Amino acid sequence: MNTKNIFMFSGLGSQYYHMGKELFDTNPIFNKAMQECDTLVLRFAKESFIKEMYGKKGKNIPFDNLLLSATALLSIEYSLAQLLIQSHIYPQYLLGYSLGNITAAVVSEAMALDNAIEFLVDLTKEIQNHTNETEMLAILAPISIVQECIEQCDHVYITGENFDENFVVTGLPSKIERLVTILNAKKILFQKLPVKYGFHTKVIDSIKPYFDNTFPSRYKVQMTKYSICSEKFALNEHKVNPLYFWNAIRKPINFKKIIKELADNDRYTFIDVGPSGTLATFVKYLLPHGSESTFIQSLNPFGNNCNTIDVLIKSLR
Repeated sequence: MNTKNIFMFSGLGSQYYHMGKELFDTNPIFNKAMQECDTLVLRFAKESFIKEMYGKKGKNIPFDNLLLSATALLSIEYSLAQLLIQSHIYPQYLLGYSLGNITAAVVSEAMALDNAIEFLVDLTKEIQNHTNETEMLAILAPISIVQECIEQCDHVYITGENFDENFVVTGLPSKIERLVTILNAKKILFQKLPVKYGFHTKVIDSIKPYFDNTFPSRYKVQMTKYSICSEKFALNEHKVNPLYFWNAIRKPINFKKIIKELADNDRYTFIDVGPSGTLATFVKYLLPHGSESTFIQSLNPFGNNCNTIDVLIKSLR
């Protein structure tokens, strides 16, 4: 039985300075797509994510400027997808994680690239102007162990379930600071993510009218070329709408559930088309023992990415 390719696009938290730099310097397909995206960001935001991302700041500095990190992430993922597709690696399905759903809409041809970047620029400005800043943690423990800690902190929300010992919480800075103190006291491992706004929480509910009123008149969407996976397995009508984008940033993410449902249904190659290999790592811990599905990453923060891409392409042709 042949495997079906699923392109996976990660969301904010997976970005970092200098992501994709090796490919940008050496691969003409990737470079051309990135330059196309940067030209559009310059048009709509009057800023260059390439100049910011490939400047003097090191990988150890959080890349948390919302507008530039979000547009950079979409651009990296779109450019990687173009590189794979032009190398004759095609997806049967697309799977987005949070803002990665916008990339999925572009790669599926449900939304034009220029429309998507204009939308993302507008969306980040709406969030910055009309919502409070928050902080986000990835906690490396089962929810059942940490639930009591979370309940001691008001307005801290579980926003993503990745695998059994990895989930994400978001809350106002003072509440997250209290949770950090509790986690440290209990020696529970966590990682602060470079995301300063309350995606997947009621903190962003104030921008819902933007999706109800502005989106339908300003942005065009159409039938998708590739089916986009969701918690209901797939959008059978191959169609996206304003609610699709709102749910992508507002609903808590249950990545664990999606992957388990997919793995139980068929045999897949889960291809992480993101900058850090995060989703491939999640899949590694989610696939059951003996599964015929596999996973592979495109990029990682540690280097040698040209070789990683070459190996990926050769293995899937």
